[in-house]
Amino acid sequence: MTTSIEFAKPIARDYQSDAANAFLGCPETGAIIQLPTGTGKTLTAALIFERFEGQCLFLAHTDELVRQTCRAMLRMGLWPRVEKADEYRGGPYIPDMRERRKLFGGDYPPNSWFTFNKVCVSSMQTFVSRLDKYLDPALKFDLLCIDEAHRSRCRTY
Repeated sequence: MTTSIEFAKPIARDYQSDAANAFLGCPETGAIIQLPTGTGKTLTAALIFERFEGQCLFLAHTDELVRQTCRAMLRMGLWPRVEKADEYRGGPYIPDMRERRKLFGGDYPPNSWFTFNKVCVSSMQTFVSRLDKYLDPALKFDLLCIDEAHRSRCRTY
């Protein structure tokens, strides 16, 4: 007798769902979602990404935020591509064994549980250095999410 493991996505809090709904209903070309530390901004972004029609780019400014974002996307069923230094060059994020156990209890959900090739997560520094790659219309993004958006006013962005 075989048993089937059930995989569940995190349940969004009301304010996360409200923020995602407000963003997706916004007629403007840009919007800011501001939430306090530890309230699930990345999960809110994943809620938006899973409902958004088009390619999504998430920019973060540290390696740890890139990894944290990739883990949050995986938990939501979005398997991200990654651009990060020498480690990733646009390929899928591959969690190590410890991350996989923490995310899914050791086994991956079936491929049908995931959405592939919809989200790219990158450090801002790496993305800027590889910008020429993304001038190809086939690799365009329809939605940009900048983590720590207040940093986007810096010249390095």
